[in-house]
Amino acid sequence: MFDPSQFINEISSEVESGISENEVLAYIEKKKQVASLEKEVKSIGDKIKSYLIEKNATKAKLYGVEFKLNFQNRATMDEEKLLELLKERQLNNAIITVEKPNAEMLPQLIAEGKLTESDISTCMINNWVPTLNVSKSKTNSSEPKITTNKSSMF
Repeated sequence: MFDPSQFINEISSEVESGISENEVLAYIEKKKQVASLEKEVKSIGDKIKSYLIEKNATKAKLYGVEFKLNFQNRATMDEEKLLELLKERQLNNAIITVEKPNAEMLPQLIAEGKLTESDISTCMINNWVPTLNVSKSKTNSSEPKITTNKSSMF
């Protein structure tokens, strides 16, 4: 598990990094290409999908390439509607009461001094995931920089 507080905010040793300038520039260029290609692939894929839907077809062979339209049911339960149904049919054994914190009250409780952010932070389960953000340096320096972002709960 990563703990961002253990990371330094910035490094600037090109030689020590073992990463060449060509690799960094290639990374930036390829990232642009990937984004452009993903957009193009999605556009063409949407066009093929629309064609299959328009023709009410689940399969198509276009220029020697076979395409198959799959359907995924991403249904979610309307819990309020189900609760009404259970109450209407007096199926109370299928209804439970769940205690849970009211997150909307936390800022008020902190403002009133009844809780502190520190109190709440002891209840947090952190799951830090390192991500890489890339942007062209505003200075002429080609030194690599690494920054960390810490966010508060509020």
